[in-house]
Amino acid sequence: MEARKSRLSLFTSLDAGCGVKRVRLSPGKAADISKITVAKRLAEKTKYAEMEKIADEMSTTQMRANADADYYSRIQAAEGNRKRLSPRFLKEQLLTRMANTTKRYYGRDLADVVGSLSSAL
Repeated sequence: MEARKSRLSLFTSLDAGCGVKRVRLSPGKAADISKITVAKRLAEKTKYAEMEKIADEMSTTQMRANADADYYSRIQAAEGNRKRLSPRFLKEQLLTRMANTTKRYYGRDLADVVGSLSSAL
């Protein structure tokens, strides 16, 4: 009878304390289960590493897109400032500011003062 039990790969025994059935495995079956468990853990680690790689690529792509957008907006702002700050525009702004300020001129003619300033530019 002992020989018969040793040849059986699987038998159950009832745990008296809580009524839970435990499965006892032969050494060969335990090794097979161990191999399966190790393979499962290895597959999980591989999938986790793959997910991390994809997340890193997404992060890198997002940072590149943000940097490109910032570069483009700075280029556009520089181009707009270059067009806006032309010599003609600056001269017009100077004359507008001079016209808007309240000053008293003592002299022969105000037009001569403004004309001399505009010709100096």
